[in-house]
Amino acid sequence: MKNLFVFSLAIVLSFGIFSCGNNANSTQEPNSTTTEKKAAAEHDGHNHDGHNHDAPEVVKSSPMSPYIGVWKQHASSKQGVFKDNRWIEFYADGTFINGANGKETNKGKWAIDGETNYMTIDYDDNSKTPDEHWRAQLHSPVVILIGNTDKTKTGEQIKMDKVEARPGFKK
Repeated sequence: MKNLFVFSLAIVLSFGIFSCGNNANSTQEPNSTTTEKKAAAEHDGHNHDGHNHDAPEVVKSSPMSPYIGVWKQHASSKQGVFKDNRWIEFYADGTFINGANGKETNKGKWAIDGETNYMTIDYDDNSKTPDEHWRAQLHSPVVILIGNTDKTKTGEQIKMDKVEARPGFKK
């Protein structure tokens, strides 16, 4: 009976020692919740509380993106204006080149307001063409420019089709 008592006591003590993890030779990991939280909050040398670098980044496209490319002016509410293969090529850097009958005629800067869809076209040479301000309605591959903005009150409407190359240019 004495042997049974010593054996039981040895088992109880061994469970107590191994379950506490206070032994220097213990293989049990330290409290992971505290260590993991601290490491997650302070990796890469700065505090990350409130944001997560592992979350997917959401990138909004520029409102200019759908307009980048070559557009052939197809029709206008003004009679006879677009009979000579007029075109405009918008670039992602906010510049453009336009022309007619296979020739470049002007260039400049352009922008579109993503909230109002107002397009501004600023020509470098205003002696040929004054700057323009349109309300753009995009129905890709067609855009309608409507001249009823604060700056342009003509009421003119221009239909432009997106094309692969500048009209009238020889390859």
